[in-house]
Amino acid sequence: MGTFALHFRGNDRRSCFWAEDYARNVFATLAPDAIYIASGDHNTFPPIYLQRVLGERPDVLLADKYGYFEEHLFEGMSGEARRHRTSLRGDARRRFEEAWLLRRHGARPAYFTQKRDMSDLPGKTVIPVGILFKVIDDTPEAKADALAESEAAWNRYLWRNAPGESMDFTARIIVSERHYARGWFHLLRGESDLALAEFASAVSSESAIKQMWNNAGSALAEYGLLEYAVAFYEGALEIDPSYTPALRNLAACYLDLGYFENVRSHLEPVLREDPGDRAALEILAAAYEREGRFEEAVNVHSDVARRFPEDPTPWVEAGRILLEKAPNPEEARKLLTRALELDPRRMDARTLLAGLDGGKPPSVPEMGPDVALPEGMEGVPNPFSLETPGGLSLPTLPSPRPPEPPLPDPLRGPPR
Repeated sequence: MGTFALHFRGNDRRSCFWAEDYARNVFATLAPDAIYIASGDHNTFPPIYLQRVLGERPDVLLADKYGYFEEHLFEGMSGEARRHRTSLRGDARRRFEEAWLLRRHGARPAYFTQKRDMSDLPGKTVIPVGILFKVIDDTPEAKADALAESEAAWNRYLWRNAPGESMDFTARIIVSERHYARGWFHLLRGESDLALAEFASAVSSESAIKQMWNNAGSALAEYGLLEYAVAFYEGALEIDPSYTPALRNLAACYLDLGYFENVRSHLEPVLREDPGDRAALEILAAAYEREGRFEEAVNVHSDVARRFPEDPTPWVEAGRILLEKAPNPEEARKLLTRALELDPRRMDARTLLAGLDGGKPPSVPEMGPDVALPEGMEGVPNPFSLETPGGLSLPTLPSPRPPEPPLPDPLRGPPR
């Protein structure tokens, strides 16, 4: 009893309402009959408690209760789709499952706890609504409706604890995410200074994780605030210098800012760890192209084609460069034709070929087995590499030059 009495005050959570209020505010955000896809314990288990124990919001489908989707959610999935799902691993499988569920239940409003790229669901986008992210049609009208919905949600929220009160680890994560969501809300309203202040608050907690720094940087980059985005990505790398998403995102920011040496220096550790990191390779190719180093850009696309032999995109991109930037129309024709063999629906390849043929629709002849990409990787040459000194190897780089003007510190506010 003495030990109990000694430690009671430090462990008394009767006045800590952060998790319960978070769950109730989630439910206050969700439209009727919603699908809710969570991403962490703190935004998963409190809603489960409210629904299963207290009987609140039985209309809501809590799609991910244990860090994975339960098998009964995929009833009605075709055999082909099931086989494809089984072949996938990690993030690729997760994205496939999410996309299938959203298509399957297309009439139900769907919400994520994290922003999600919707390239696998054409015509859809994700927009912040309160403390969540809602899947909507990618139209101005739907976005305007979502902004109004978000404003209404923020006005409904109730937080019984004052800032700084009853702060355990879970509470700090919830408060950090609340600031992050509020930052997105201000970005949508065009209030960049208020957004910056919220994002700075989101990462100022001692429990701020590298993902929060990275996510805040991505939000700012999406709205063109690149110098600030760089500062947040650097914050993520202060926590973990090898954090691949921040390295890639930082390289993409430097690409848009025109600091190409910085692009390569931040991609170098990513590609050393994983030479097949497609996102990093595509950023590298874009950097070479913008520098006017067209042969190196084509060779990077060639490496992507070798690693992803069923994808026509690297063939299209290399053909475009050879057509528009480093004129070699005959080689461009071969690459674009190969892209259409892989996917006859690629209108970008058809448009480029039509330009070669004076506007005539392109034909797609059989090119024979000699141009088919081999299945294996070991010892396989790049399918359309150009002869350049050094091939695809990354050059030895000097220390990156800091951009001018100096990047602002987001915790000090914008430069004056």
